[in-house]
Amino acid sequence: MITNGYYSLPSDKKIIISNTIKIGYFGLISDDPKGYRDINILFNALKGDEFKDKKFKFYFYGNNDISKSNIRDYKNFIFNKNLDYFEAQNMMQQMDYLLIIHTEQSTVKEVITGKFYEYVSIRKPIISITNGDAEVNKIINQSKLGYTINIKKKEFV
Repeated sequence: MITNGYYSLPSDKKIIISNTIKIGYFGLISDDPKGYRDINILFNALKGDEFKDKKFKFYFYGNNDISKSNIRDYKNFIFNKNLDYFEAQNMMQQMDYLLIIHTEQSTVKEVITGKFYEYVSIRKPIISITNGDAEVNKIINQSKLGYTINIKKKEFV
């Protein structure tokens, strides 16, 4: 794939997963239901019984605007501060999956975030959660770069 200055091919590496699956998100995240990176969708899906015994850890790096204590204190979420570019690259390498969340419906169609290209360059599988058809989901599916969830079309769990 040659896009936005990055050249990369989908990774054919097998992921060796430890007892805990580490999923990294890098960038702004909030619990504002009207925001375009709303963590509520992920939280509401994960707090159910289906994920009760699953060993997922979500690491959020960046500006976190989380006002609800039940989300901030959720055992599977770890919130961290911003990292500089090289620290972020290092932390991305340590994850099993990298996460994109775009929940604002009116802008989702044409969204291809800059972090997508960073994620591709790291060569880790990407999980993209969107509220509608997103261009980034098409690229992920066509290039077999990870998994996509359009919450308007299918159940999250």
